[in-house]
Amino acid sequence: MTDPALASLADFANMVGVDPNTLNAGSVNFALAVASDAVRSYCNWPISYRSADAVQLNGYGMPKLFLPTRLLLTVRSVQLDFTPLQPVVWDGTTAGQYGYQVNRGGWLTRAPMWIWPEGEQRITVVFDHGYWTDTMDGSAPAGVPTIPMNVVGVTCSVAARMLDNPESVRSRRVGEEAEMYDGAALTAIQLSPGDMAALKSVYHAPGPY
Repeated sequence: MTDPALASLADFANMVGVDPNTLNAGSVNFALAVASDAVRSYCNWPISYRSADAVQLNGYGMPKLFLPTRLLLTVRSVQLDFTPLQPVVWDGTTAGQYGYQVNRGGWLTRAPMWIWPEGEQRITVVFDHGYWTDTMDGSAPAGVPTIPMNVVGVTCSVAARMLDNPESVRSRRVGEEAEMYDGAALTAIQLSPGDMAALKSVYHAPGPY
C-alpha cells in the first residue's frame, strides 16, 4: 500500500511564503513524499487514514493488545486463531463477555479475566485508523479528523531541508566565502530534536506487535 504525502504542495508554499505556481511541483512533491516516509518511520505508524487495514499480531499473554496506530477509529473485525471475537456487551448474557473493549488510543483490552494468548500472528485485526490529509482524493469520511498541523509543519520542514541541501553537506565554498548550513549535522531527511518534539502527539512506541 502506498500512503499519501502528509503535506501538500499548497502547505509547503504556505510554510515558505511563496506562490505555489512558482515552485517546481515535481521536486517539491518528491521531497514531501520522502519527508512523509521519514516522519512515518519515526512515528512507527502510517498517520494518514487507512480503511480496513488488516494486521496480524502476536499475543503475549497480556490483557491489552496494542495496534500500530495512535488514532483508532473503528474496529471492523477481530479473529483469534479461527475464532471471531465480538466487542464486550454487558447485556446479562455470556455471549459478548469473552471479547474485547476498544481504546481510541490504539489498543484492545480483553474482557475481564481474559488475556490475549501467547503465540505469533494468532490475532488478525481489521480496523480503520489515522487522519485525513489534503493529499487524499475526495472528502473525509464522517468521523475522520484532519491531520494535525504539527505533522504538516514537520513534513514541510524536512522537505525544505532536503531541497535546500540534498547532499547533506556541512558547508560549501563559493569563491572566497564558505557557506555553513543550518542543521548541517543532520542528513537531508533526518528529523531534528525539534521535529521529534513536535511529533510527540502522534509518536507510537515501537512494537512488539
